[in-house]
Amino acid sequence: MAGNRWQKGRSPVRNRRDDRLARLHPAAFEARVAEHYRRQGYDVERVGHGGAHFDGGIDLKLRRGDEYIVVQCKRESAYQVTHNVGHELIGVMCTQAATGAIVVNSGEFTDAARSSAQREPRLTLVDGDEVRRWFPELACEVAEQTWEPVGHGLDLPARRRRGRQRNGESGAKAVVAMAFLVALMLWQCSRSDPRTNERRAPNPPAAEPSRSLPASQAAPPATLPKAHNMAEPSISMEEWERRNRESMEILRETTPEIDLAP
Repeated sequence: MAGNRWQKGRSPVRNRRDDRLARLHPAAFEARVAEHYRRQGYDVERVGHGGAHFDGGIDLKLRRGDEYIVVQCKRESAYQVTHNVGHELIGVMCTQAATGAIVVNSGEFTDAARSSAQREPRLTLVDGDEVRRWFPELACEVAEQTWEPVGHGLDLPARRRRGRQRNGESGAKAVVAMAFLVALMLWQCSRSDPRTNERRAPNPPAAEPSRSLPASQAAPPATLPKAHNMAEPSISMEEWERRNRESMEILRETTPEIDLAP
């Protein structure tokens, strides 16, 4: 609601552009304007730092000989900048004992703002068309919604995108590592434990006392039926522990994200 009240009564721009200049971060926009005036021979002091004004709305201070000019940078791509901005900057100019004031806007000014500037020779308005002539490389269209890098490193939206990407990759690695650990545990449980086999081994039945029979009545020795499905031979305790250690070493090497005690 606050944004709607602030926009109420303002005139939209006649030609809304969607290029690199329109998407430039405020701090990067100030840096570009400062670069332009340095090429004009001015000593430039940055004050605003991307919207955080500490000196009455001034973003740049220009000095060259006897000239002292205060500059305010505006990134208004949707609505035209009104004459109030110029009037306020003139007041700051007088307070600063400056010799001139400049409003640099990436968009457009209202007709009233231009008429007011014509009556005040110390005030100069620079619109987006002029800025694009300063930096023609910023007038090209861009396909992806993004902000330009700001000075050293990336802007805040880019940092957030990088952070989400890193978090997603870490989460995927953690899921893979957990699945591998579960599979390893299931595999270990499916193997025969020699200690369990020893506990489950039945005791042989006690032999009944044999009775002497005549040789003619003696029963032939019994033959055991041939086993068709033989159980897998059990492994020794040392072999079972060796396999377990090898599995844990593979898990540590492939998934360093999980801190496994040695």
